[in-house]
Amino acid sequence: MKILWYVAPLVLMALFNTTSFAQTVPNEECKRFTVVFEDKVTAVPSGVYAGEKRIGTTQPAGQGNDGSQKIAICIDRKYAGAIDKHTILYLSGDKLMIYNVWSAGVDLREGDDLKGFPNRNSVYMHEARVLFHALMDYVLSFVRELLGKLLGETVVQNKTL
Repeated sequence: MKILWYVAPLVLMALFNTTSFAQTVPNEECKRFTVVFEDKVTAVPSGVYAGEKRIGTTQPAGQGNDGSQKIAICIDRKYAGAIDKHTILYLSGDKLMIYNVWSAGVDLREGDDLKGFPNRNSVYMHEARVLFHALMDYVLSFVRELLGKLLGETVVQNKTL
C-alpha cells in the first residue's frame, strides 16, 4: 500500500505530461486591458511603454459600435500597478505611452477600457477639458451656496442654474 504513495504522483505527472504540479495551472504573466481611441489608428504600436521602459505588448482588437478603434494591451504583471483608474495612453511614434492624469491608487480590473489619444497634445487638451469641468462644477457649487445664503435655501434648491 505504501508503494501507491510513491507511484501515484509519478502516474499523475506522466498523465499531465509535466514534472511539476504548478505548471498544470495556467500562469498569466500579464494583465489585459483595452485602449479605446475615438479616431482611427493608422498602425498598431510596437508596445506599451512607461518612459523608456517597455512594460507591455499590443495587438489590434477591432472597432467599437460607435466607430472607435480598439487596441488590446497586455501589461507585465510586475508593472500592472502603473495602470489605475485615471490612466490614459497616447501614441508617440511607434510606442503607446502610459500617462497618469491623477493617480488615484485604484487598480483597474483586468479587461477594463482605457482612453487612448493620437498624440501628447490631445492628452493636454483632454486634461484642460477635465480641469475646466471640475472648475465649473466648483464655481456652480459656490454660486448655489452663496445664493442659498442670500435668498434662502428653498428658493435656490428649486431653481437650476
